[in-house]
Amino acid sequence: MSISSERTEGIVSELLPILGARIQRIDVVDVREIVLELRCPGRTLRLLLSARPGFGRIHLVDQRPSRLVPGGSLQELLRKRLSGRPLLHLEAVGAGVDVLVPGTRLAVRFHPRKDALQIDAIEVDEGLELPSRSTEIPAHFPDNARLAAEYGARDRGERHERLRLALLQPLRAQEKKLRRLLSRIEDDRSKLEGLLPLRHRAELLKSTLGRVRRGAHQVEVHDWLTGAPALLSLDPSLEPKRQMERWFQKAKKAERGLPQVSARMTEVEAQLLELRGRIERIERADPEALDAGASALGQGPEDSSRRARRKEKAPAPIDRWSRRFVSAGGAEIRVGKGAAENDRLTFASAKGSDLWLHARGVPGSHVLLRRNKDEPILQEALLDAAHLAVHFSDARHEAKAEVIYTEARYVKKLKGTAPGLVSLSKEKTLWLQVEPPRLQRLLNPEKK
Repeated sequence: MSISSERTEGIVSELLPILGARIQRIDVVDVREIVLELRCPGRTLRLLLSARPGFGRIHLVDQRPSRLVPGGSLQELLRKRLSGRPLLHLEAVGAGVDVLVPGTRLAVRFHPRKDALQIDAIEVDEGLELPSRSTEIPAHFPDNARLAAEYGARDRGERHERLRLALLQPLRAQEKKLRRLLSRIEDDRSKLEGLLPLRHRAELLKSTLGRVRRGAHQVEVHDWLTGAPALLSLDPSLEPKRQMERWFQKAKKAERGLPQVSARMTEVEAQLLELRGRIERIERADPEALDAGASALGQGPEDSSRRARRKEKAPAPIDRWSRRFVSAGGAEIRVGKGAAENDRLTFASAKGSDLWLHARGVPGSHVLLRRNKDEPILQEALLDAAHLAVHFSDARHEAKAEVIYTEARYVKKLKGTAPGLVSLSKEKTLWLQVEPPRLQRLLNPEKK
């Protein structure tokens, strides 16, 4: 429970010699619990002010308690109002205390159920002047020390468990996220493994292609692996040759994708193993190790999130709605990721001088070839961008395709039209003979 009014008066009376000390740091360490770091001549003192339900009190502490909650807007406000200012006055007010600094009153109220912090701006410091240094600051504050020991014994266990939970919570959330990712990767691997037998089916169909009629639902072939007849189910809407090609394509996709999926699975499993080790170390850690979390177990929730924000630079908005490629001459090419993303790329990211491209007559991505004003159009860069326009469209399997292009300034959005639909003026047409090596260079620049 919170300390009584009489005991508060005794604590405040013992603290009067520190009036005039400057507040050099303010930390929110728990729910409605702050620490003021005070600089006195030759010394630094830390004053704990707690309005936490059931733990309301004021006293000096030897060390700043571990942070259990983010400082947030409260800490920002306190630092703005109190940092660098002298402590003018401390006054016990019923079940609580008022802390006065120039321009601000910090009211801390103790109550078993509804303790609270209140920050008031005051126009006049009620005639208070900076205390003189006639009173020597004692080396020891016995009433404060007794109260700190009493409350320390009472809430140490709870505080350590809350600190443990604060350290574990983000790690467990990360573990849950990684397990979901691993499950999706396992599903992908299972689907790809299911496509591998299609190569054998394609080979069997190839051996008997000449006698399979279009529209057939199945065909019986001799399986040279088993030495027995085998019945192949066919898609009657496809020509037999097209059915064979599709099976070969799917099998090739699986053979190409399985090593990548397996490598990704190994990577995620390693991350999970390392994360599980960190969680277990925190679960077994003693109070001393928890208090030393900055070095042994990682920072508290606020510090770790701040560190992560510094480490992980947020992607530029354009990277969220487009893919980036580089032409042979170094020009940047952007390709929209979907209908809504096409609109954002064309109307929120393009310069008027950029070249806008699209495969004619079929659904596909908007493509931007970056270009400065009055800069000549380089033929190789134009061909690179045109190949990407065809690849990211429904004409991707065609050997020849038609691509339209114009400057982005001549692309307009008609009111009320669906995402991705635009109107053009001054467009030109490029008849493209698709060059697979060029496309591979763009899609896999590291393999060139």
